[in-house]
Amino acid sequence: MGFIKYFHGVEKKSYSLKHCVGQSHAFRKHVHEDYSIALVTGGESLFRFVDEEVVIQTGQLVIIGPDFAHQCIPTCIPEWHFYMLHISPQWLMENGIGIEEMMDFAVIDLQPHEYKKVESYFERACRRSKEADEYIFLIMELALSQKTALEIECPSNHADEQILACIYEEIRARFKEPITLEALALKSGMDRYTLIRKFNKRYNTTPRSWQIMLRVNEARNMLKNGCSLSETALEVGFYDQSHFSKVFKETYGITPKQFTNTMD
Repeated sequence: MGFIKYFHGVEKKSYSLKHCVGQSHAFRKHVHEDYSIALVTGGESLFRFVDEEVVIQTGQLVIIGPDFAHQCIPTCIPEWHFYMLHISPQWLMENGIGIEEMMDFAVIDLQPHEYKKVESYFERACRRSKEADEYIFLIMELALSQKTALEIECPSNHADEQILACIYEEIRARFKEPITLEALALKSGMDRYTLIRKFNKRYNTTPRSWQIMLRVNEARNMLKNGCSLSETALEVGFYDQSHFSKVFKETYGITPKQFTNTMD
């Protein structure tokens, strides 16, 4: 029987851990607002980016940067097992861990003895919440000391980079509000089709999907802080609670109600 379990730090917004064993996870394209460090402990999965497809498999450590839109499709769900650490850039910097050289996406092939170390660090961080900080330091230290087998950076030399960046940040600032594609297209000086095409090429997502990703991420933070499902759905802009639950599960692998139960 598969499962997805979340483990939260004392400072709930600083970091969280996840253990997934043999269960469907995030088929919806999504972003993480924090850095994500994943250890694949079983099976393999196809990761999709802008113009890239990468197979991630057992024994690899994967680093995913904030706001890096991607999609994860396990080859065989019952065999797909992993640990994941979500950790805020602020926490890393405050604790003396440099992020300047970190890539948007990187894969590290671990040697057997390194794999066993990292697996034990993840397992202990999940079981021993009061000591989790110590094991997170060890995970990050090992991850940043390894040679990467693959690195990918988001493209940044697009001819319309400044315009697209403005649209991207406007959606981030107003994601809870109704935002029409017509208004964004008018602001960008492009027609709707051109804006969608260029935005997707630059950020690997559409303006509407980017807004939904931001809403779901904020909903996750609100639930972590004890807000009710109905209050959360309404606050972030989901006027239909069933739609909110559906999108949340497609992103995090469990329903909002199941997620709140991990707070107990």
